[in-house]
Amino acid sequence: MISHDDLLAIMETRYDYYSARVMTREALAAARLEQKERYDASDLQAFAEALSRVGERVEAVTARLQALAAEASAGGGKKAEASAAAPAAEPANEAAPTQAEGGDAAAATEETPTPPKSGKGRRRKKK
Repeated sequence: MISHDDLLAIMETRYDYYSARVMTREALAAARLEQKERYDASDLQAFAEALSRVGERVEAVTARLQALAAEASAGGGKKAEASAAAPAAEPANEAAPTQAEGGDAAAATEETPTPPKSGKGRRRKKK
């Protein structure tokens, strides 16, 4: 079982704050479920199926919900709650090469490169 807040947190991996709430309501309505404090495995499965019908590009969210539903139905209810609440790991940023590693030290410290100048947006001289 996972809480409604955990369900929203999962939805926020795909949608922004407000859209996650709207799409959660839409998917709950499509699944003919009421908003409640906790959702069991069958609720999660129905929600995931409904979300795949009403949402776009929700494969990652539905896969996570179905995995949680499988864990909950296999008896791992507490484990499912913990994994639902755990944030997704963010990829580590690679450090820029230093001068000792053969890189340019100035380039390693520069955060944002300056875009090349283009002819767009320049004023023409009047003749």
